[in-house]
Amino acid sequence: MKTTEAIGYIDKIICDQERYEEWALEEKSEDEELLHEIECELEALRMAVQALKEKPRWIPCAERLPEMHEEVDYTGRQEESDFVLVCDASELHPQVHVGRCVKIEDRTWWRTREWKVLDKVTAWMPLPKAYEEER
Repeated sequence: MKTTEAIGYIDKIICDQERYEEWALEEKSEDEELLHEIECELEALRMAVQALKEKPRWIPCAERLPEMHEEVDYTGRQEESDFVLVCDASELHPQVHVGRCVKIEDRTWWRTREWKVLDKVTAWMPLPKAYEEER
């Protein structure tokens, strides 16, 4: 099952659960425990959908490149992406790097944070958010 399909199924369950909650409220259910349970289930389902939507995935370079912005440095004008995770499929040592996509005129290449040029980049993904303690 693909992530988009899973989100669709969970959204349907959320709609059903919301209708059940409306029915329970219309019937003026005195069962506080039942209403609390419905609310907790709805919150958990919504959190699941959000987690699936935010789940990082590898994006094939053939599908699209990261968003580029213009930079000017000692080499002149160029476009480059923010840092992303890069999957380099070189035959000797396939690896994951932190790098960026660079474009000058109609030439595009990838380089690591350490300025190593990568020649067989197949996919990329945004960097994850920095760790924050849960409250």
